[in-house]
Amino acid sequence: MGRFDDKAALITGAASGMGRAVSIRLAAEGASVYAVDVNEDGLAETAAEVVEAGGRIETRRCDLSFVAECAEAAAGCVETFGGIDVLGNIAGLSWQDRVADVTEEGWDRMFGVNVKGVFFLTQAALPHLLESGGNIVNIASNAGLMGMAYTAPYCATKGAVVQLTKALAMELAKTPVRVNAIAPGGVDTPMVRNYRQVSDGDWHLVRRTIAFKPMCSGWLIGLKAMVRLAHRLEGDGPPHHRLQADEPARAHRRAVRLRGLRRVPGHPRRHPQRRRRSDCRLGDAGTGRDLTAG
Repeated sequence: MGRFDDKAALITGAASGMGRAVSIRLAAEGASVYAVDVNEDGLAETAAEVVEAGGRIETRRCDLSFVAECAEAAAGCVETFGGIDVLGNIAGLSWQDRVADVTEEGWDRMFGVNVKGVFFLTQAALPHLLESGGNIVNIASNAGLMGMAYTAPYCATKGAVVQLTKALAMELAKTPVRVNAIAPGGVDTPMVRNYRQVSDGDWHLVRRTIAFKPMCSGWLIGLKAMVRLAHRLEGDGPPHHRLQADEPARAHRRAVRLRGLRRVPGHPRRHPQRRRRSDCRLGDAGTGRDLTAG
């Protein structure tokens, strides 16, 4: 018996990278996977791996920047598997550009996939998730929690995903649907390997916010991501997990080390993890009033 037997999972970005790893692992755990991506060849490879391992998968080409295609993807999953229990918003785009070189077309394309697609696919899937008491997992990024040189549009999109996740979690706090986000750092995926960088960038600026460390191999990254994802989808712990509470503190400590300061001016001395336990619940900011009760 798998943890996701009789569950239907709608996964975006399934043609490669984290989306493929998630699709393969969920299928191995018993889920019926509805995999979408714009890369049809990559989808075919993902499907072949799932089928070879005895899993169940259906694929569909989908450009998430179009609202109609988001609606069609959700409807296709329901038609094929009878509902939606899991929505994994994993697809994303990323590249570097100087602020002066960012084009309207590039801005719109990145926001179309990274933000617009996440929202409107969630909107299309939500009625079915409410019916099944399902789960939404969004892939954000550490770029959504701290600024990075030459990636202003990408940071803006991932910051939007962070806040979208929090807003959805608050709005759905009294429903059975759980909303979570994972904010990974650099992951060894085709997108990262083919990452477009500025040709004459100041890498001292980049190193101020990115720790360059050897990456794990692809299979290990996929395994780690899936373990974290499975815990959230399975419902371990309290509902509506937030992003890691100590991420702002980690970013602050890194800034202090880099700038040689004891404390960044204006940064509160109080550590986020030292708040009262009730403040960490879903309530009004700073009051601890629990919105999940009654």
